[in-house]
Amino acid sequence: MNELTNSNDFGYWDKKINAFRCTVPEELAKGFSKKRIDHRHHALDALVVACVTKDHTNYITSLNTERQNHSLVSKLRKVEERQIKDPISGKTKLRKVPGNYHLPWGNFPKEAKDQLEKTIVSFKQNIRIINKANNKTWQWVTKNGKLRKEKVKQTKGENWAIRKPMHKETVSGFVKVRLKKEVSFNNGVKEWENLVDKKLKSIIRKLISEGKSQKEISKYFRKNTYKKDGSKVNKLELYDFTQNATATRIALSDKFTKKQLQNVTDSGIRKILESHVKNYTDGNWNERFDLAFSPEGIEEMNNNIKELNGGKEHQPIYKVRVYEEGNKFAVGETGNKREKFVEAAKGTNLFFAIYWNEEKQKREFEDNTT
Repeated sequence: MNELTNSNDFGYWDKKINAFRCTVPEELAKGFSKKRIDHRHHALDALVVACVTKDHTNYITSLNTERQNHSLVSKLRKVEERQIKDPISGKTKLRKVPGNYHLPWGNFPKEAKDQLEKTIVSFKQNIRIINKANNKTWQWVTKNGKLRKEKVKQTKGENWAIRKPMHKETVSGFVKVRLKKEVSFNNGVKEWENLVDKKLKSIIRKLISEGKSQKEISKYFRKNTYKKDGSKVNKLELYDFTQNATATRIALSDKFTKKQLQNVTDSGIRKILESHVKNYTDGNWNERFDLAFSPEGIEEMNNNIKELNGGKEHQPIYKVRVYEEGNKFAVGETGNKREKFVEAAKGTNLFFAIYWNEEKQKREFEDNTT
């Protein structure tokens, strides 16, 4: 890989441990195991296992069970004489110490390396999108002159079936969520019906009732500067509605995130959660969602929910509806299936299948690419 990319992004030789360290660039590291960057280690494992004899098995077993099997030491390993210091007496003695294992044959390391360098790893593609269905139906059949009811395999025609999950199990419902967006003063006046500022909205409504046009209204505010708290207002907030949003009910947990909190459909519940999470911060005033929505944090929130809700009573909160805008598709086209939306499952190949209708003698198709 380093040669192909003309870099050292995929590893380097570490002189400290006298071995090659595998690495993977950050942009490729997600969901990737650097220990599996080279699958030829499976071929090396197979080669080593093929060279293992019964003596090797017995010897390694004796080591694991702390039995002394001296007869196999010299047979399987090179024995070397070394000067070893006795930890008790402190005297140096000459002792025989087992070293490396004997090679299966003389040139084993070089031949193994040469063959592994020529080995090409292949991956079996066993993910099927469609395959033949094995359909059976109950039928009356005659056996030994008697009628019996048995399951009979379908033989007429070919029946193909999709064998991949089309979508995740979670079903979402279509929602319209009211959001806020900031625009310039002039653009806000043009879309006055969606203004958050009620006072400005009533002024514009009065001007319209007097027969003022859009041009005249803009001219009016150029002459009469609209102020708030003594300062000129240059930006206005408008209510906006999501166009392609679906919502799912989820349980509060320590995995609950800031983005999910911002996407809670109920504005009242959202305010309660926002007030609650402000009580859980670290030394740098960063909000700790993992603590705020831990089992203890959720219990604390529900115990003080009246205070968090501005003195108003509220039911305990354990689950919330969270919306997201994306490419979810309807489960079907008829009945309530039109109002149920799902997301494609991870790894699913969205399909476009063409069928031949024998009766109508024409092609028909089905797809889930919508």
